[in-house]
Amino acid sequence: MTSRPLPAHLANAAIEYPAITTLAELDALPDGSIVMMDPETTTNPVPWARVGKLWVALDPLAALGARDEAWSVQLFRRTLTAARPRKLVLLWMPPRD
Repeated sequence: MTSRPLPAHLANAAIEYPAITTLAELDALPDGSIVMMDPETTTNPVPWARVGKLWVALDPLAALGARDEAWSVQLFRRTLTAARPRKLVLLWMPPRD
């Protein structure tokens, strides 16, 4: 199988994710949504998936069996650091009926 080079407009495209700026926006996301903190600045950004009322980190580098879970308010508080506010963005949301 021969791979073809990507067209320039795709290879150089900047991905813009919608920012989540309030706790209400985060809490309104449906089950199965995936968000990420600081996707442009972190060397290893970890996506979070909504599973019911909890958010679960999808960290491939975490120790086997380790889980990082947070309620919406706990996850949103992680963005409000005094030293540097962190950006929370929506990566994917399941289609709504």
